[in-house]
Amino acid sequence: MGFLVVDIVHDDQDSYTFKLHSDIENGTATLSKKDHNLVVNGFEDTLKYIFSLAYLKKTLISLINLKTSQTHFCFGNG
Repeated sequence: MGFLVVDIVHDDQDSYTFKLHSDIENGTATLSKKDHNLVVNGFEDTLKYIFSLAYLKKTLISLINLKTSQTHFCFGNG
C-alpha cells in the first residue's frame, strides 16, 4: 500500500488541475499558480490514512516545477 498516481489534466493562467489516484480512492486537486493554495476534493481517506496534505502539496508543486511535457506521474510501492 501507499501509491499515488497524479495526472495533470488542466493548466490555465491561474491554476493547475490534477486527477489523483491512491490505493483506496480517487480525487481531484486544484493548485493556484499565484499563491500555491491547494484545494482537494474526494481524497479525504487517503489524506487521513496514507499521505499528509503537506506531502501532497509539496509533491504537486515539485511536479509543476519540473517544466516537463509529461502529465502522468506515479509514486510509491503500490
